[in-house]
Amino acid sequence: MMGFGFGGIGMVLVILFWVMLIAAAIWFVARLFPQIAGQSSQRSDAPKEPAPPSPDDILKARYARGEITREQFEEMRRTLAS
Repeated sequence: MMGFGFGGIGMVLVILFWVMLIAAAIWFVARLFPQIAGQSSQRSDAPKEPAPPSPDDILKARYARGEITREQFEEMRRTLAS
């Protein structure tokens, strides 16, 4: 019978080689196509969308752009505070 020259150890090494090769191929495909592997396409450490501006921030921006007068700004600010 033809052997690998290492007896039973050679057979184990060949099986281990193929198992690692198949595992590496599966890992590579999973990294290449995350939606197939059931993973989210967006990474968890990716930056999230900024929070929408608060009503006070919107009011300040409108006043800064000159859309409203100081009196309107103060009145709207009092309305928001109550």
